[in-house]
Amino acid sequence: MKKLLSTIMALVMLLSLVPMAVATEGGTLTAANSEAQIGDLYYKTLADAVDKVANGDTIKLVKDVTVSSPVTIPAGKEFTLDLGGKTLINNSSSRNYGTTITNNGTLTVVNGTIKSEKNNGIVAGANSKTTIEPGVT
Repeated sequence: MKKLLSTIMALVMLLSLVPMAVATEGGTLTAANSEAQIGDLYYKTLADAVDKVANGDTIKLVKDVTVSSPVTIPAGKEFTLDLGGKTLINNSSSRNYGTTITNNGTLTVVNGTIKSEKNNGIVAGANSKTTIEPGVT
């Protein structure tokens, strides 16, 4: 019995070392079915990537992204948003939700376009830092 238990425990430990693909109900996330990526990992939505990004990392858009409410950067988050030559647009018809990005952390935006149909492209919250590099419209 002890031998069986130790074998099972060893297998569990080995499986924890095997990298797992990020999966969704439709299968593994790829550039084709995702909006953003961090390193080699893809995220279904930009908001999912913002939730998971570590300070100092870069989120890159893998396609044009349309949102209907602001993408909110929480206080304490510090990362680069590489638009990858793509467009991030908020198409909300509501002025209250028409801002594309609300930054409460530290955000650097590079390489692409941010649009809003009703309000602001980026709103910088209190005690936040927003850097928009040349090449962003």
